[in-house]
Amino acid sequence: MEERNIYSWNLLLTAYAHNEDYPRAKLVFDQIPARDEVSWNILIAAYARRGHGDGALLLLALMDLDGVRANQFTFLSALEACESIRQGRIVHGLVAESGMEDLVIVSTAIVTMYGNLGRVDSAKQTFDRMPHKNVITWNAMLAVYAQSGYLDEAKLFFELLPSKDNTASWNSMISGYAQHGNEEAIHLFRLMDLASDPAPNRITFISALNACACWSWALIVGKAIHDHLVATTKVAVLDVTVATSLVNMYGKCGDLDQAREIFNAMPAKGFVTWNAMLAAYAQHGHAASALDLFHLMNLDGVTADDITFTSVLAACSHLGSLSRGLSYFADIAQSFSIAPTCEHYLCMIDLLGRAGQAEEAADLVHAMPMPFEPDARAWGSLLGSFRIHRAVENAAVAAQRLHDLDPQSAASHIVLSNIYAAAGKMEDRELVRSRMKEMGLTRKARGEGGIGGNWKLQRMGGDGGQQMAAFLELMTSEES
Repeated sequence: MEERNIYSWNLLLTAYAHNEDYPRAKLVFDQIPARDEVSWNILIAAYARRGHGDGALLLLALMDLDGVRANQFTFLSALEACESIRQGRIVHGLVAESGMEDLVIVSTAIVTMYGNLGRVDSAKQTFDRMPHKNVITWNAMLAVYAQSGYLDEAKLFFELLPSKDNTASWNSMISGYAQHGNEEAIHLFRLMDLASDPAPNRITFISALNACACWSWALIVGKAIHDHLVATTKVAVLDVTVATSLVNMYGKCGDLDQAREIFNAMPAKGFVTWNAMLAAYAQHGHAASALDLFHLMNLDGVTADDITFTSVLAACSHLGSLSRGLSYFADIAQSFSIAPTCEHYLCMIDLLGRAGQAEEAADLVHAMPMPFEPDARAWGSLLGSFRIHRAVENAAVAAQRLHDLDPQSAASHIVLSNIYAAAGKMEDRELVRSRMKEMGLTRKARGEGGIGGNWKLQRMGGDGGQQMAAFLELMTSEES
């Protein structure tokens, strides 16, 4: 049998890596008698794409020990693999030592690496030091600002671009605004659409749809984008990512029938698509539909993730189905090997309180494991539960915790004052009101903003829970 040459070995290695069969790819790599830089680059790139940053960087070190010199493609993969600023600094140092930092493609990758690690300052320093920049470099720095939430800097940088006639620049701005819930995303999309040069592409439409999902009033814009996609696409069925964005947009904006129609028409659905439809049902209180869909998801063989269970637990809370909620909560770790998230605990606290088990809800608040810390949503849900069940002493503890989290908010004091009033403890009520006056916390008249404007409650999946709704109603109603 003719012995393989390095070209045939690398071809086989590429095939396994391309098919994401990483164990066989590593086995082939280990069998190559004399690996060249292409062999190393294929495996390092495969590890980086898979998210195995440590493995990719270990291979980079072994490559050096093997006497094979890294090239620009090696460093591009290594920079993509960096998962910590320490790793990023080390790889950046290796690039500098190699003399490849002056290559535009490599320095641009360094800018992106620092941006991905949240080091906007380091990204800008690298950008400023570059002797040569191209449009990709400018767009990389723009994306760092936009995705990191530096929207004012991004807007200024966008205005300074040497050329705005490329879609990528507009996409960075639109996606950055959308990612951070800024209405400018829709305004910028309209400007781009009217200008027609550059023309919006698939990524533009996805970003714009995600922006529309942030506000129910933007449904009309989302529908216009949908109509445009239907009119201009050359294929009968939209690709999964675009269709999923439509499901998400219609679902978040409350048009559940249209969201489900698009969902049902999709020949292939990823778990993100299922999650979008589940979240839509849970968010708008269609709890039974959410749980039915979760059952179909399991029958379809789609693996649930932590986001799936946030919607499922929220649906159980809305239905008041404690037994199902407890069962699903146990399944998260036992059957799906998923570490419960803070959102899961918040849903369970709400569910226990709704089911009349306020003491058990309080126990769960105190039992939340590290790194989770009970926040305003947890204590607010608990306070609402104690209010409904007239647990005055426990309510006082929860109200104090809420005050500790936000000393400038009058909300917890107002709720506690109302609880004391409902329990006939008028002296305690007056003590709370006196404390509010001493601290300069005053209640604004209804409609002025005040409590409702300053006290923000993040809804948990579905309708936020009966206790949270009662809590909000108490905060915005007039005291007697």
